[in-house]
Amino acid sequence: MAHSFALVGSQAAYISKAQHEQKPIRAPCIENLESTIGEIHNYFGRSAGRQFKLKSSQAFMEIPELKFKRIFDIRWSSIRGCIKPIIDNVPPGSQALLTCLEEAALDIKSSNTDKQNAKKLLELILGDEFLFHLHMHHDLHESVLGPITKSMQHDHLSYFSLMNIIKEKRTILNHWRSESTSIMGPTLTDYIEATELGSFGGFKIKLGDRVMFFNDCRKHTQRLLQELDKRFKPSIVQEHLSMLFDVQHLI
Repeated sequence: MAHSFALVGSQAAYISKAQHEQKPIRAPCIENLESTIGEIHNYFGRSAGRQFKLKSSQAFMEIPELKFKRIFDIRWSSIRGCIKPIIDNVPPGSQALLTCLEEAALDIKSSNTDKQNAKKLLELILGDEFLFHLHMHHDLHESVLGPITKSMQHDHLSYFSLMNIIKEKRTILNHWRSESTSIMGPTLTDYIEATELGSFGGFKIKLGDRVMFFNDCRKHTQRLLQELDKRFKPSIVQEHLSMLFDVQHLI
């Protein structure tokens, strides 16, 4: 079951091509999100000095020390662990990551190359598209995908319990994909409200095409629902077995 659910997430990142002979391609918004997350990991992961400066910024702001993690292609769910440290280090009042990069970009003692690298990464992170999708995927993993993954770690998880959890989370996804609502997850909603005037805490951001961003998020949510329907379609046989032998169903 865990492998099938991992495929739900990994395959939802792909867009099917109209022509049968063409292979599906990864959605550009997913590619950009993962690329920037990778840039953050590489920037700090390759330098003990940069890690020390980040830890100092975190300590000054009283933020728990968090290490940026690498995305593993073989483990789609690994992106959840990559997103959370960034989310914890960018919101107003806790912008240790952004502050650290800004200081590095302005440090007169650093080489021009180091300053340019810090400036480039800061600009990538402060891109509205990246922050928009970062917050959306954080909500997606924390509210929907993470709880399902966690439930599957229980050895005695029953079919009845699993399908109930998936049904509950499918309801959330259906709400998020609806064009009649502009509200998705709580973290994304907070980000949108906080940046309406083009600022994000102590930093300026250039607002992008948020209608397009919303559409990208809805399309991704739709693909997740399609993959869930494909790989976790209710089974009449298993439902009947649950009715007969599953204690939770009989209660």
